[in-house]
Amino acid sequence: MKRQKLKSLRKKKKFTQAYMAEHVGVGRSTYNGYENGLFSPSIETAMKIKKVLETSSDDIFELQ
Repeated sequence: MKRQKLKSLRKKKKFTQAYMAEHVGVGRSTYNGYENGLFSPSIETAMKIKKVLETSSDDIFELQ
């Protein structure tokens, strides 16, 4: 199961996974794992992701 909303929002902003990883403070493979549902970000990291993507929605972390 993947986090399609997270991936879609990132792509809509034209951000790469490498860009997100750098601005969130994780490795690119870690960020990729968040999008692919392999593991979940900590609350602190989730807040950073939401800030970079300029969203307040928690549903971007739902698995679909």
